[in-house]
Parts: sequence; C-alpha cells; structure tokens
Amino acid sequence: MDKLEAYREKMEAELRELEGKIRVMRAKASKAEADAKVGLQEEVDGLESKKEKVRQRMEELKTSGSSAFEDLKSGVQDAYGDLKRSVESAFDRFK
Repeated sequence: MDKLEAYREKMEAELRELEGKIRVMRAKASKAEADAKVGLQEEVDGLESKKEKVRQRMEELKTSGSSAFEDLKSGVQDAYGDLKRSVESAFDRFK
C-alpha cells in the first residue's frame, strides 16, 4: 500500500467517525422543541455542508496521481480540521 492509499483509508475512517456524530446530532435535533429544532437543524446542515467539502477534497485526492498528493493533502487536512472542530463543538452542545 502506498502513502496515498494509506492516507485515503485513514481519512475515510476518520470521516466515518464524524459522520456518526453528525447522525446522532441530527436525531437529537429531530426530537427537540420547535424553536430549538430550527437552530439545531441549521447547525447540523452546516456540518453536512462541511462534510461534503471534505468528501470533495477526498474525491480530488482519489482521482489525482501520487505526484499531486502533497498539494491535495493539505487541502484535505484543512477541510477535515474545520469539520472536526465544528462537529466536536456542536456535539458538546448537543449533550
């Protein structure tokens, strides 16, 4: 397994973990009172948008050759870092 493939697998696993937390938050948002539900739903929708940005970066990484790996890796890491911080912050508030 080369560096690119190992990195993709690692990021896929980490992204699946964050997706699980987003699913939990979406379920909690659906059970919330009407006023709170709107705010929670907007927050979850924002997380979904950030998740899609990471997915797009991962797809770019998947279709690129190993020569572009280092350039694309920083974009993936930036998008993932932003998503992770947002998910962790929201998840703490959802508890």
